[in-house]
Amino acid sequence: LRSIPEITYKTSWKEAQDLYKQYQHNTETFEGMDMLDFLSVFEEYNRQLWEEPLNELNGKIHARRRRDRKAREGFRELMHELVAQRKINVRTLWKEIFPIIKDDPRYLAAVGSPDSTPLDMFWDVIDDLDEQLYHQKKTVYNALKKADLEVGLDTSYEEYLKAVQVDARVREEVNQDNLRFIYEHLLVKAEQRIKDEKR
Repeated sequence: LRSIPEITYKTSWKEAQDLYKQYQHNTETFEGMDMLDFLSVFEEYNRQLWEEPLNELNGKIHARRRRDRKAREGFRELMHELVAQRKINVRTLWKEIFPIIKDDPRYLAAVGSPDSTPLDMFWDVIDDLDEQLYHQKKTVYNALKKADLEVGLDTSYEEYLKAVQVDARVREEVNQDNLRFIYEHLLVKAEQRIKDEKR
């Protein structure tokens, strides 16, 4: 079949049949070969012809996946940098962070990624920070219990900090933003307690 240049990996069986009919009397290649034999030879030859384009396609797919993975890793790195710089915390919204990242090459590379979008990865970071806040809240509550301090509406932030920072775990594990959020949460709870008592 190599002697027939019209047969490529794109050649359909129907086209191959037409070529067989066209060449069967003109060449010794097809001598004594019926259509069933030709089908068998054509399938094998076609399979060989497909190897190169398939390998090329697989290489492109692999390269694209690698590029997408690198883009996602770069964007996650950007998110972690912004967390470390305290530009992202558990209460940060996408609309607040977008102006900061919109021109960053790591954001631009991640846009259009087929698996996780930058917005998905941002919310993953927020979920992680929320989980972190949950555990840090327990640490602070234990410290307040040890200090025998119940935060009320009259408790200043400084009193609260002084009480919780006696605990080494609070000093080592709880970041400043979360200390503030937990304090604000305790004030809301104290206000709710007062409302409930008045009823």
